Amino acid sequence: MNEQLDQRARAYLDEIAAEIVAHGNPEGDIAEEMKAAHQRRTAFAAEMRDGLSVRAKQARKLLTHCVHEDVRRQSATDRLMFDCAEAAA
Repeated sequence: MNEQLDQRARAYLDEIAAEIVAHGNPEGDIAEEMKAAHQRRTAFAAEMRDGLSVRAKQARKLLTHCVHEDVRRQSATDRLMFDCAEAAA
């Protein structure tokens, strides 16, 4: 369980770091930059949830497409593995 928490914490910190590099000041006070990056991400998440802006609608559409493609790809992989197992039996 700690390993999963560590992975999630690491992923979150990686996203915050990318946010700081893209929209913040990497040379600034790290605590303030992290706080500001978290606020920007939280605001964008709320914007996406509400879907009121063009940017949010585009992001939701892209996210939906990416998830659909991942599911489709995994399904195709699962079918191929099943067919191989059936052929080997």
